[in-house]
Amino acid sequence: MDADKISKILEYMGAEKIRPDENNVHSSCPLAPWKHEDGIDRRPSFGVKVNRTGLSGFNCFSCGLKGKDFKTLVWRWMEFSGKTISSEVAEWIQRTEYVDLTAEGGAGLIYDLYPEMRKDHTLPEEWWGPFQGSVPQYLLDRGITLETAKTWGLGHDRERHRLMFAVRNERGELCSIIGRKIHNDAPGPKYWSATGMKKGRHLYGENMMMDAGKVVVVEGTMDVLWTWQCGIRDVAAILGSALTKDQARTLIKWNHPIYLFLDNNMAGIQGQLGAINTLEGQVPIFVVKYPEGKKEPTDFSREEVINAILTAQLGDVWKLWAERYVEKIKAERRRKKEELCGKVRK
Repeated sequence: MDADKISKILEYMGAEKIRPDENNVHSSCPLAPWKHEDGIDRRPSFGVKVNRTGLSGFNCFSCGLKGKDFKTLVWRWMEFSGKTISSEVAEWIQRTEYVDLTAEGGAGLIYDLYPEMRKDHTLPEEWWGPFQGSVPQYLLDRGITLETAKTWGLGHDRERHRLMFAVRNERGELCSIIGRKIHNDAPGPKYWSATGMKKGRHLYGENMMMDAGKVVVVEGTMDVLWTWQCGIRDVAAILGSALTKDQARTLIKWNHPIYLFLDNNMAGIQGQLGAINTLEGQVPIFVVKYPEGKKEPTDFSREEVINAILTAQLGDVWKLWAERYVEKIKAERRRKKEELCGKVRK
């Protein structure tokens, strides 16, 4: 990248006092809100070495942040800020041949090194290596045992304080890596996903299926771990509240009854309605009923999880109730909005 593009990206990331010349771009540190005292770069000494044909290195003499590829700085900023880059910027930074994962000052981030890998939607197994060997205490505090952690092959990113999950396909090949925040006040989004896997292409837990005669579908990674630990061995997460077409094709291919166990909120209810509309006529569908006061699978005890699966409602019956419930909630929201608008006019 040339100095002009690097300057525009730094401006996009919120850097100040940007001063480009032929060989360097100087500015305040774009990661100052997270890396500097009080979140301010008081003595700007950040610079990027312009390299038009290869990797552009960067260095902040104030906080010590440095690396051999400017692209790694952009991805780290995205992780901390929870924001995304424009398609134009994404095209600029993808033009380099590879990303250096051994940036000085800490463990490298996980990226899609080689765009051609997207054809197979798999990642090099060595990308998972830095996270193996331990899990954070947070996991045990949530009631997940070490046996479960070992069986599911969980990991720990000590530098960014995240619980790490390897998303694998049915053959066990690495497709993506997910990091879950373990401290609420930590920077960045709650979940961070590596590139390389189209969102929604796989179910988390595909590689763990034991052909037990039914598949329980939950939303998140922690829901999977807890449900599995309660004795339900064929459980998978859609990593959100909406079942995708790719995930639906996998469930239909397995040809087992599907037990929907999404969260007990509006997003979960609407997600289950969408899943039923996608799957009905292809496989038998059941929906787990929530007793009062419970919002997600991790709120259930082991006995309650097993009983909830055994007493799940037929999808068609649940669908009739859910459609009426959703319409009732929407009507209530419209009424409140109209009342509020009326008060504002007065």
